[in-house]
Amino acid sequence: MNDEINISPEMGIYKVFKYLNYTAWFAIAEFVDNSIQAFENNKKNNLFKREKCIVEINYCPSDNLLTITDNAFGIAEQEHQRAFTAGVPPLNSSGLSEFGIGMKSAAIWFSPNWSVITQPFNSDKEYKYDFSLSKIIQGDGKLIPIISQSLSRKGYTTILLRDLHHQINKNNIKLLKNN
Repeated sequence: MNDEINISPEMGIYKVFKYLNYTAWFAIAEFVDNSIQAFENNKKNNLFKREKCIVEINYCPSDNLLTITDNAFGIAEQEHQRAFTAGVPPLNSSGLSEFGIGMKSAAIWFSPNWSVITQPFNSDKEYKYDFSLSKIIQGDGKLIPIISQSLSRKGYTTILLRDLHHQINKNNIKLLKNN
């Protein structure tokens, strides 16, 4: 597998995502939908059993940081290119992940700087992709992961959103906790 991802053909659309008519609730729902769909897709097709999908959302307004972590088996190595390229839907788009823009649009709506750390359930590698909107737009559209060895096979994904454009107000926090 070529670890470098080239998103240059579609990268112009990334500038628009900051201005979408989202709410914090809706943007976070994009991440949760992706986690649930990935969990459902993977729990049927592998021997690595998990009883339920767990999604943890942590918001630290003082650090201007939002973190979403799931146990949905990680992003498969062969799916990395698709996962970071806007408008490339999954092969099976009958579930919650339909158009191939959810993670990208929600992440950029929240923040110009974000990272995805993932370890596929069937791999001993952990991948970290750092996304900077300004570097992507001004550069060649390439994302190069930092790859490290992991001693255990966890099968997870963490999204770290830094320097948030949009804060999560108290009403949204209450809504998120209750649903």
